[in-house]
Amino acid sequence: MDVGSVSAWGDNSYRQTTVPAGLTDVTAIAAGAVHTVALKGDGTVVAWGATWSGQTDVPAGLTDVTAIAAGFGHTVALKSDGTVVAWGSNDHGESTVPAGLTGVTAIAAGGAHTKALKSDGTVVAWGSNAYGEGTVPAGLADVTAIAAGGAHAVALTSDGTVVAWGSNDYGEGTVPAGLADVTAIAAGEAHTVALTSDGTVTAWGANNSRQTDVPAGLTDVTAIAAGSGHTVALTSDGTVTAWGAPWSGETDVPAGLTGVTAIAAGAVHTVALSETGAAPVLTAASPPTTGTVDAAYPDYAFIATGNPAPTFTVASGALPAGLALSPSGALTGTPTGVGASTFTVAASNGVGSPAVSVPLTITVAATPDTSPPVTTPPVTTPPGTTPPINTPPVTAPPFVPPATPPAGNGLLRVTADGSPITSAATGSAITLTATGYAPGRTVTLVAYSTPTVLGTTTADATGTATFTSSLPTSLAAGRHTLVAYGTAPDGTARATTASLTITDPHASGHGLASTGTDLGLLLPVSIALLLAGATVLLLTRRRATTAG
Repeated sequence: MDVGSVSAWGDNSYRQTTVPAGLTDVTAIAAGAVHTVALKGDGTVVAWGATWSGQTDVPAGLTDVTAIAAGFGHTVALKSDGTVVAWGSNDHGESTVPAGLTGVTAIAAGGAHTKALKSDGTVVAWGSNAYGEGTVPAGLADVTAIAAGGAHAVALTSDGTVVAWGSNDYGEGTVPAGLADVTAIAAGEAHTVALTSDGTVTAWGANNSRQTDVPAGLTDVTAIAAGSGHTVALTSDGTVTAWGAPWSGETDVPAGLTGVTAIAAGAVHTVALSETGAAPVLTAASPPTTGTVDAAYPDYAFIATGNPAPTFTVASGALPAGLALSPSGALTGTPTGVGASTFTVAASNGVGSPAVSVPLTITVAATPDTSPPVTTPPVTTPPGTTPPINTPPVTAPPFVPPATPPAGNGLLRVTADGSPITSAATGSAITLTATGYAPGRTVTLVAYSTPTVLGTTTADATGTATFTSSLPTSLAAGRHTLVAYGTAPDGTARATTASLTITDPHASGHGLASTGTDLGLLLPVSIALLLAGATVLLLTRRRATTAG
C-alpha cells in the first residue's frame, strides 16, 4: 500500500494513464488534454504523457510548489512565494507569465489560456483571447476560485455566485439563473460544472456526450472535474462517479476504487488521488499454447492482485484471430486462422506500473482435411509464349460515410464570416473547424440525414481541420447533423459533430442572411403599386378615347 497514490484510467495513447513506477507522497493532481501532473509533498512536480510541446518537461530545480494546473498542451505551477511558473505550448502566449506577477493564490489552465487568482480577489489572464477568454470582466472582484475551459473561463465569488466569460457557442458561458451557494467550479472543453453547498451538482453547456446530464440522486459531492466530453464527481465517502463520453473508458471508474481525496479530468482520461493503493501483480498467466481452426479455444482466465482491481489488456503483439481478452482477464473465442501468435498481457489499475506477462505464444493448427483430393487439368500455352499476367492496380477505396451519423467524440464549430451560426441557407458559405486530428491526414465533411459529402480537407500541424464551402442546394430544409470524419493522433477514428438548421433561400422569409429587409412584407406592397399604376393607365386611355 502507498500513501498518496495515483490512479488513472481512460485513453492512454500518450501514456498519460501510465503512472510512473514508485510515485508516492502525492498531494495534488492535474490532467491536461493528454498529459498528467502530480505535486509531491516535498514541493516537487512529476509529469507524464504527451510531450510534443514540452508540457511534461518540468523545469530543472523547480521546488516549493503549492499548486498545479494543466491545459491542452501546457502546464502551470504556483510557488509558495506567490509566483507562477509555466512551460509547454506557448503558441498563444499561454506559458508567458506576465512580468511582475505576484501575490497569486490559485491558478487554472485552459485550452490555450491561463488564469491566476490574486490575494486581493482579482483575476489575471494571459494566452489566447480568440473567444474573449482572456478578457476578464471589468469590475470582477472578491473572487475565491477560478477554472479554465477550452475557450472560456469561470470565476466563483465570495457570495457564492458564478461569473463566466469567453466562448458561449454551446451555452457554456451562460450561468443558470438563480444559481447560488456555489462552493466549487470546473470547466471542460465546452461545458461548465458547479458544486453547491448542499452537495449537489449543476452543469451546463455542451451536452453532445451527456456530460451535463447529472446522475439523478447524486449527493454528498465534495469535488468536481470536467474533461472534453465527460464530468467527474467525488463524494464524501471517497468514491468517484463519472458520466458523459465513454469513448476511451474515461467514465469507467475502476472497480473497488475507494479512499479518493482528489480528482482531475483530461480530454479523454481521468485521474484520482487516493490515500491507499496497491500496484497489480500477475498470479496466473499461462494459457494453453495450442488451438485448432474453427474449434473453441479452452477458456482461460488471467489473474492479478491489486487495489483497485486490475484490468487486463494485450500489451504487445496480437492474439490469434478469433480470440479476445476481456477486461476481467477472460481469454475466449474460436480461432479462425492458422499460425503462431506471440503476445504479452498487462494488468493495470492506475497504481504504479502495469504488471506485464512474459511473451506468450499460441499456435493454431488447421482443421484436418478429410475430403477427397481434387484434380485440376493442366494449363497449356503455345510453345515460345508466356501466359499474360494481369495485375489490377491497387487503389484505396473511396470514403463511404455511414448511413446514420455517429454520436461523435468532439465538437465541430460552424461559423459564417467568423461568427458562430446555428442555421444557414442552401448556397450560402460556411466554415467548419474541428481539432484533435492527426496532422497531415484527410478529414471528410458529411451532412446528414441522407449522407451528403461536402468535401475534404487536410489537418494542419496542430491537428486542426478547416473547411469552407457553400451548402449544396440538394440539402433539404430542416435540422441536419454535420460530421467531420478523420483520424486521431493515436490512429483511431475520430468524428466531431455539430447541428445546423438548413433553410430554403427561395422560401418566403429565408435568404442569405436573417438581418435584411423582410421580402414577405415588400411583396404585397409591390403588387399594390403595380395594380395602382395599371388603373391610372386604363383611366387615362379611356379619357383620351372619349375626348376623340
